[in-house]
Amino acid sequence: MDLQYKAIDAIQQKLAVEVNEKRETQPQNIRLAQELANLEKQTSERERYHWNLRNAYWTRAQQTAKKLLEERTQNAEETPRAKELKSELERLSLGARSSSSSFLRQGLNELYREATPKIAPEIAAKREDQPEVRKIIERLERAREIAGVPRDDYYFNDWEIERAWRGRAHEAAYRLLETLEKSPSEAAPLRAELEKVAAKTRTGNAQKFLALEARRRNDGHPLVTAEEFRVRPGDPLISVMAPRDTQKIVAILPTGEVKTLLWNEATKAFEARFDVPTYALDGDYTVQIVILDALGNRRRLVMNFAVDTSAPSGNAGLFWKDGAPKLRLESDAQTDRVSAFTPWNARVELRRDESGAFTAPLEIPLEWREKAAQIRFVLTDKAHNRTDILVDLAP
Repeated sequence: MDLQYKAIDAIQQKLAVEVNEKRETQPQNIRLAQELANLEKQTSERERYHWNLRNAYWTRAQQTAKKLLEERTQNAEETPRAKELKSELERLSLGARSSSSSFLRQGLNELYREATPKIAPEIAAKREDQPEVRKIIERLERAREIAGVPRDDYYFNDWEIERAWRGRAHEAAYRLLETLEKSPSEAAPLRAELEKVAAKTRTGNAQKFLALEARRRNDGHPLVTAEEFRVRPGDPLISVMAPRDTQKIVAILPTGEVKTLLWNEATKAFEARFDVPTYALDGDYTVQIVILDALGNRRRLVMNFAVDTSAPSGNAGLFWKDGAPKLRLESDAQTDRVSAFTPWNARVELRRDESGAFTAPLEIPLEWREKAAQIRFVLTDKAHNRTDILVDLAP
């Protein structure tokens, strides 16, 4: 029996090399594969499948799935080349002992990874109608349909694009509420914009964005533009280094929600992001991670993360230099953004200067220079905690 096991291992190692070199369909290798199948039947060693051989098939299947999606999205009809790739994917999937649909999902994942840096910033900047950007978006939507992945399915590598659309929806909702207060007759274009961009998100509901922004405005929060929303920190990343042929990896969040980790070809790891609930108390939390390997064995890992909701603090002031007013706020390194709101409805963004303080020049209308009023500083830290500080306007 040991000789048979050694024969199986030797054939699998040789076939792995042939698969990597794309020679597995040559007659001598077909005969070798049949010999391997017969030996496995004799020894009941279906699970004694050489990792190198399976990984060779796995890599080829991933590459073929991506090529198939690219071919299908570039042509309105299924071309002979697409049919050939589809047949090849089915064959390679059998060799990898997985389904072709799983490789199509991975191929879609890779297409989104490549496209995200090109289109997410353009969406946030309201340039999605540019021909090249629109073409990429349409091809991604077509690839998603071909791969059979629904829009509301959590897919790691489209999260930055989703975030850009959400940022647009949040910004449109905030601006719409402002316009409804000041100039209701001018609200129609903003309402149409909100409906359009909200439909692009997984939420798909403009009213939800309006409700969220109404609550933020009632609490005194300033406008967050789509570009600011897209690049904000947060949404912790779960990343697990495991063999690519791992059957499944899931993360069990403190809330009980289960997230499936997906393979990221760029980082060679299984990954997923999750939102920390706004109601989470400060402290340390754990995420349980369950790994199901290629042979069906399970193991558990634990990932720790912390929640910090302590508000930022600082010393704010208005001072005059060479007859010109200037805003200044001193705070620690955790403060990420400072805005000032004036009683004449102006918003001023402060920036860190060479001393580390947040500063900005201020233009005070003549009619306000002698009035008793206050300027409101809004501090936001890297965890999105916020503090308001009021400063008297009078020098």
